[in-house]
Amino acid sequence: NNDQTFVIGNPFSNIATQTGITAAVYGVAQLSSTATGTFLSDKSVYPYYSRVSASTNDQTFAIADVLLYYSDFGIGWKDVALICTSEQYGIDTSITFIDVAKANDIIIHTFQQFLLDTTDLHVEMQEIKDSGIRVIIAFII
Repeated sequence: NNDQTFVIGNPFSNIATQTGITAAVYGVAQLSSTATGTFLSDKSVYPYYSRVSASTNDQTFAIADVLLYYSDFGIGWKDVALICTSEQYGIDTSITFIDVAKANDIIIHTFQQFLLDTTDLHVEMQEIKDSGIRVIIAFII
């Protein structure tokens, strides 16, 4: 049918949020390659939204699985530092990872955040270095 409209793109969750709501109103299918916001999985709000990348929830479970797998081969894999940007993706994904980590006995020794436009991360990186942790999980835009 030539009357169908399909949007491909909108790689960022904040843009996909806006276009996803508009797509729902007009019945337009939307496909994103990289928008990972978990909230985009809510089919009651975004019924025409699809993605080819994993949601942020799925990403946190995958990271935990990797840490648990390698923890069988040596110490230190379940001791991590967490750093993120202080916006929706960074904070939401970090909160989800903290919950997943607790459920899997992964210890977060330090949790650092920084503003998107920050260029000097000396304090945050020094905190991570001082923690002695060698596995760093970063949720950064």
